[in-house]
Amino acid sequence: MNRSPNPDLLALSHPLALLSVFVLLINDHVLKVYVPSALTGKISDFAGLFFFPLLLGAILNLTANPLQIKPHRMAIGSFGFTAVWFSLIKTLPFFSALTGKFLSSLLFVPVQIVTDPGDLLALVMLIPAWKLRSRVEQGNKKGNKRLSYLALGLASIAVMATSPMVIFTVKNLIVADDLLFTPAENSSGDYYYSADGGRTWEWFKFDAPASVAAQSGEYPELPVTVCLPDNPEVCYQTGAEAILESNDGGQTWHESWNIPAGRRQFLERSSPYLDIGPYDLIAFDHKGKQEIIAALGTGGVLVKTGAGPWENFEAAGAGPLHFESKDFGDAVGMMFGEIFTLSVIALVLLFILVVGNVTDRDSKFYSLLKKSCIALILLFIPAYSLLYTGQSLFFVFLFLFTAAATVILLLFQIGFNTTRKGQVGILILLFDWLASGFAFALWANGTIPMYGVSFIMAVVFNILTVIWIFRRQFADAPPAP
Repeated sequence: MNRSPNPDLLALSHPLALLSVFVLLINDHVLKVYVPSALTGKISDFAGLFFFPLLLGAILNLTANPLQIKPHRMAIGSFGFTAVWFSLIKTLPFFSALTGKFLSSLLFVPVQIVTDPGDLLALVMLIPAWKLRSRVEQGNKKGNKRLSYLALGLASIAVMATSPMVIFTVKNLIVADDLLFTPAENSSGDYYYSADGGRTWEWFKFDAPASVAAQSGEYPELPVTVCLPDNPEVCYQTGAEAILESNDGGQTWHESWNIPAGRRQFLERSSPYLDIGPYDLIAFDHKGKQEIIAALGTGGVLVKTGAGPWENFEAAGAGPLHFESKDFGDAVGMMFGEIFTLSVIALVLLFILVVGNVTDRDSKFYSLLKKSCIALILLFIPAYSLLYTGQSLFFVFLFLFTAAATVILLLFQIGFNTTRKGQVGILILLFDWLASGFAFALWANGTIPMYGVSFIMAVVFNILTVIWIFRRQFADAPPAP
């Protein structure tokens, strides 16, 4: 039986594969824009999982041909990688945030991957995709080679041209018929409304009142100043990411609401697009109580009742603002750069420990260790620079892969081929890595408000570890002649 040298490529030209590509393109760039719903998200998952492993296998077969890996084994890897990575991004916030960051840096637009374990149902599409590929490989289904390359390009575009995340903002507040209205962003003539003083918002399914339509799109000139109708001495005014308050009719002002100290940097990391204004202020009578409501851009709305505190609510898909991480996974994903740097420092110090305490330099593992460290050093500079310039995360992933291999070799050396002093060193390094990472995690969850404090703590931990290692490393070194 004649087997195709690249069955994945030929499978892409099959009508079912082409249909899934077109469905993804239409869904992401038409349906999600004009008729967004939970269904459009499911369609993307089902369509993408049908052709993506075929696309990945075709690319690997074309690029890794010199390695002479059998297409069947390559396909197992492609389908396995697709299943594992899709499961990770749909269940663990760290991987969804990491993938979103990768796509954002690659496409130069903010992309958000939604964590939803319910989407794992789409993995069933891998079964018909595998059956289609198997039939093509066995020669039961023939494909057009020229059409296959065209399908390869089209499928690549479909994967890379992921629809950007829709940015929701609240910039205009309108009062009509005892209801609050705000125009829906990225649409024409649609509105959200609130019947409880801005605390909850729903899509307005009917034609908006004429007064609302007339004011839609007319953003107030900043700064906006509003005084309480029943107490004109109390006034509020929009500021630069703050709301000012005056108790003397506008003669003097003080900040009534602002971003907590040290937390703007957190907002910049947690939000791919941050624009909080404030853009509008209105006084609103809700159940006999005077309320001040502020349009906070991407932060939703702020509501203040009487002398009470400001409360932040979601509105029209925007907000609310979060000044700390939601959970541990969210904190780890946000501090990826710091964890990456701490891991590099730990690897360098670990290498110094092993080199200084190895007992058998002629072993095969020691030779592999040196080669891995050379690869690690060569990849570190581009990986580090690309990570912080946001151009691409390819070298970062490659670096982490090499780092993982190096760690395995280092641990082998420490466990079986080093002095006891070197074995104790791994415990010190592990404590340093955990303590430094924990300091940054405390900043992410809001326990430490200022990033600089966490940074100083991590620096102190690492300096103490370096001093300890070098003092122990060279304590028994003979004096220079």
